[in-house]
Amino acid sequence: MKKSRVATWRRRLAVVSTALGFLLLSIAYVIYLRYASDPGNLHVQERVLHAQTLALLWKASFCGSALLFVVSLFGLGWGRWLGLAANAAAFICALMTLGAMCGPFGC
Repeated sequence: MKKSRVATWRRRLAVVSTALGFLLLSIAYVIYLRYASDPGNLHVQERVLHAQTLALLWKASFCGSALLFVVSLFGLGWGRWLGLAANAAAFICALMTLGAMCGPFGC
C-alpha cells in the first residue's frame, strides 16, 4: 500500500511539473520570438515600456525551468519525460533570449 501511495504522488508531481514546464516554455518562446529575434527592432518601445514585467517573466522561466527540470527527475511515467523535455526546452529558449539580447558585446 505504501508503494502505490508514493507512486501516486510521483505521478502527480510529474503532471504538475509538466504543466508548469509547458507554461514556462510558452512564456520563454513568446518573449524570444517577439522581442529577441526581431531583426528590425519593431518592438523596442514596447520592450522598454514593459521592461520590468518582461524581466520578471524571463527570470521566472530561466530559474523556474531549471528548478522544475530537477523536480521532473523525481516524477514517474510519461509525465516525467514530458516534464524533462518541456523544462529543458524552456531553459534553452531563455538562454536563446539571453544570447540574443546580450550577445557578443551587447551587455
